[in-house]
Amino acid sequence: MTLAIVVKGTEGVVFAVDSRVTLTLVTQQGNTNTVLPVTYDNATKLLIVSKQKYIGAVTYGNAIFDTRQPRTAHSFLPEFEASLPDARISVLDFAGRLGQFYLARWNAAQQPQGSEPASFFVGGYDQNEAYGRLYSLSVPNQIAPQEILVNDFGAQWGGQIATANGLFLNAAIPWQLLPLQDCVDVAILAVKTTAELQKFLTDIRGVGGPIDVAVISKVDGFRDIQSKSLRGEYESKRI
Repeated sequence: MTLAIVVKGTEGVVFAVDSRVTLTLVTQQGNTNTVLPVTYDNATKLLIVSKQKYIGAVTYGNAIFDTRQPRTAHSFLPEFEASLPDARISVLDFAGRLGQFYLARWNAAQQPQGSEPASFFVGGYDQNEAYGRLYSLSVPNQIAPQEILVNDFGAQWGGQIATANGLFLNAAIPWQLLPLQDCVDVAILAVKTTAELQKFLTDIRGVGGPIDVAVISKVDGFRDIQSKSLRGEYESKRI
């Protein structure tokens, strides 16, 4: 499920994504099978590697790569990073490597035919380029990265997109004029509004939990804007 959104502005690229993973649990009582959605609200879907600080990705769609020993895309991140060169690579090269890496994991997991694909947005800056680049790809169906918002600015979203479509369908937003902070704000708005509205819908509530947000700029590279952190049962108190 999920709602992942990327915004390409003149000052940087913004990633925003929720933290909910939805699993389908099948229980059997006698001759009757009951299908129940089970949710967990602390998954990490924002994929950042330290070797390539000018590139990042978000994932949506199928969150599980192996139904026998379930693993998320994020759980493979150390292995993916180890496969990357230390030298800076292009956004397209990164996207291609990411697609091939997760295709190998998908095939090794022997996913059932007809499984929902695992999809990705990849974005960032090529060296000496003035503006960012964005690509989409999907495992296992669309491994070759497809560039989106070519020579343009705007937003792209994937996953449970109905609410975001309603928000932005007729919205006259001058994306090319938006400062980076406004790009962050609009990305958060899309994810948060989707999660809040789903609380009232008789549908799979696949968007929820904390919203992770990051930006990548030409000068600074990756910058964490807001992200989940580990916490204990009690908040610390000053004495």
